[in-house]
Amino acid sequence: MNYTTIEQSKKLLELGLKPDTADMYWMDWKRDTNSITIPNIKGVIDEKDLPCWSAGALMDLLPTTIWNEDTEDSFDLFFTKDNDTEYSISYYNDYENPFAEYGGLIDTLVKTIEWLLINKYI
Repeated sequence: MNYTTIEQSKKLLELGLKPDTADMYWMDWKRDTNSITIPNIKGVIDEKDLPCWSAGALMDLLPTTIWNEDTEDSFDLFFTKDNDTEYSISYYNDYENPFAEYGGLIDTLVKTIEWLLINKYI
């Protein structure tokens, strides 16, 4: 699955991610979530639809560099594919690594976006 689940989508929205950054949506998701198997390509969205992000849309949200005003340090994005199913995303500089996440593609991207939102980098 290369898109956010309903739960991940709801969490990203709760943290303040703008719905217009999504490239897909869960159509009429409140009806019966057990019957939904894949999200729809973004089109006309109404109040019954829930934004959904593909891996590509989430990657587009990742800043290549972040700036920490408290420490006056910048950190660069480091993204690697460790094997067929595991990915690594971190922000680092020569002295410090304030964030690192490892795992499946969507989970790793979602956790990274959550951290960036919580820390007000995006």
